Amino acid sequence: MDVAQAAPAPASSVRRTFLRFRLLVSVCVVALASVVAWSAVRSLRSSEWFGEVDALAAELGTLNAHLARERGLGTRLLTERSAAAAEPMARARADAEEAARAVELRLVAVRARTQDAALEPLLAARQTARQQMTALRARLDVSLAGGAPREVGPTGPAPLDAAEWRAGVTEVIGVNAALGRAASRPPGDRVLAISRRFALRDHGWEFAELAGRERALVAQLLGEHRPPTSEEREQLTEGSIAIDRGLRELALDDLIANDLALAATVQRARTHRSAHVLPLREATLEALASAGALPLDAESWFTEASRGIAALHQVTSGLDEAIARERHALAANARQRIGLSLLVLLVAGALVVSAARFVQVRVVRPLGALNAALEGFARGDPATSVEVRTADEFGQLARTFEAMRDTISTEQARQRELIEKLSQTRAALVHSERLLSVAQLAAGVGHEINNPLAVILSGVTSAGEDLAALADALSAARATASPSTQAALAELEGALPPGGLADTQQALAAAEKAARRAAEIVARLRDFSRTSSGPARREDVVLELRRAVEMLRGLPVAHGCVVVDECTPGPEALVEPNRLRHVFLALLTNAAQAVAGKGGQVTLRSGEQDGQAWVEVADTGPGISAEVLPRIFEPFFTTRDVGEGAGLGLAAVHGLVTSAGGRIEVTSEVGRGATFRVVLPTA
Repeated sequence: MDVAQAAPAPASSVRRTFLRFRLLVSVCVVALASVVAWSAVRSLRSSEWFGEVDALAAELGTLNAHLARERGLGTRLLTERSAAAAEPMARARADAEEAARAVELRLVAVRARTQDAALEPLLAARQTARQQMTALRARLDVSLAGGAPREVGPTGPAPLDAAEWRAGVTEVIGVNAALGRAASRPPGDRVLAISRRFALRDHGWEFAELAGRERALVAQLLGEHRPPTSEEREQLTEGSIAIDRGLRELALDDLIANDLALAATVQRARTHRSAHVLPLREATLEALASAGALPLDAESWFTEASRGIAALHQVTSGLDEAIARERHALAANARQRIGLSLLVLLVAGALVVSAARFVQVRVVRPLGALNAALEGFARGDPATSVEVRTADEFGQLARTFEAMRDTISTEQARQRELIEKLSQTRAALVHSERLLSVAQLAAGVGHEINNPLAVILSGVTSAGEDLAALADALSAARATASPSTQAALAELEGALPPGGLADTQQALAAAEKAARRAAEIVARLRDFSRTSSGPARREDVVLELRRAVEMLRGLPVAHGCVVVDECTPGPEALVEPNRLRHVFLALLTNAAQAVAGKGGQVTLRSGEQDGQAWVEVADTGPGISAEVLPRIFEPFFTTRDVGEGAGLGLAAVHGLVTSAGGRIEVTSEVGRGATFRVVLPTA
């Protein structure tokens, strides 16, 4: 719609329409939030019930596991009187009693929450079983103390044998298992998936209990060293069939097969039982039946059987974890829905409140922000920004303003950067002009000094030759002169300065050496000051590198710098010598500055590879960081303080090397120094 043609609605009509819409939305939102909250509360209650019965079932399972271990150890003590089983028996009894106390506390909470009348008989049976277990333990202690089996003591409980002990403990374990199954029945419309987990876990505990009975019975047979009776053999067979069939059914169940970790645990339990427990049990029973040599003793059997039971307990532990995950997921989902309900209510309230401020937020405030930003920009404050992030016309206007401000700021920054670069370029040009003037001055001074040096060198050489001739003549005259002449010669020698002609000859020799050294330095200075470049030719790069080293030695930066020459003779490259010397001197100067005052060294290496000659200048300085390394060949880039460098040295080196058809490579590690390799073509 065209804004100019839109007819404004009356304010009262718009207000009434908006109030009706706000009321309708609020009612709908409150109703929806109430439905979601009611459903979430029901799910949360289900989660709390699952938590209670899951904890009770887990504690009953733990209690039965301790009772099963106590049953097996008690059977060993009654049959073989093994001292090794006494201490584990005491620990198992203590663990069982502690687990029994935890079960009693949990039963109080479950009874208060479920109020299930069907649990009352089982709770009474649980109390009876607990008393029965206390009596069995007392009778076991009497039997282990030396009482005769089946005799009633005059003042205490009657002793018992291994079979009665096993049967009594098994009965108590059965009561606990029945109570756990009854308590975990889902009342009403509880989630069936977790109920199936409960049933599978009950099967797992049942298999572990059957394996525990098997462990205790075989331990009794080993202790009594007799074969099983037909009834005992039948018990073992039925138990094995039930365990194997149950594990196979567990492995095929969808709830377990879809859980890879749990399926692997079931498979490990089946494998351990078929590969270790059953073969060991059958070999033991066969040895007992044939009166042959037993493959193991009772303690070894108990240990191996306990490992098999532990593998079965791992299955129930995996089911415990699955139940806990699903219960936590159910509780989390319920809490999320409750939170969603609260969020919906908050959103409804926010809608009601925001409606009153709609005009202010969507119109007045954006206009004020735009006006403030424009005023700030007019005052010359380019950092002023507009805090409008809507998608309407005001937001588009704000984004346009931000884009304009960014463009102007970017242009200003670019101009400042250009001004800075121009300033650097001017400084670099001034520096280059100074270098050129220094080179021209060096050439002129070298030329002017060379002629006087030649005269001095010629005079010193002639004087030295004349003194040598005079000394020879005196020696010859002394050998052939008359006594009066020799006296005159001695008087002449006495008139000479101390040391005679020998000291004068040494002084002239030193002066000649110094003059030749000065002439050599002047020649190098004139050579270095040449700015013109001749044609490229094959040059010995090592020789040029060593000439650059000699030039470096005359500079102050080389003081305290140790140069190690590891170059191999021979590599030649197609280069212009003067430019190559400039490259080497620049690299050597940088390396000397890197180790100056640190007692470091500069190492020179050379070689040939793939038809190219290479030279390395390596220092032991502070190195170059990874952030700086990619920029060291950029013109005007420098890490030195202002006034200490223009950032053109390595850029010029890079240009000279690449113009000669070569390349320069840099490797560096902070704290380990830097290595510059110059690679040049040989043809």
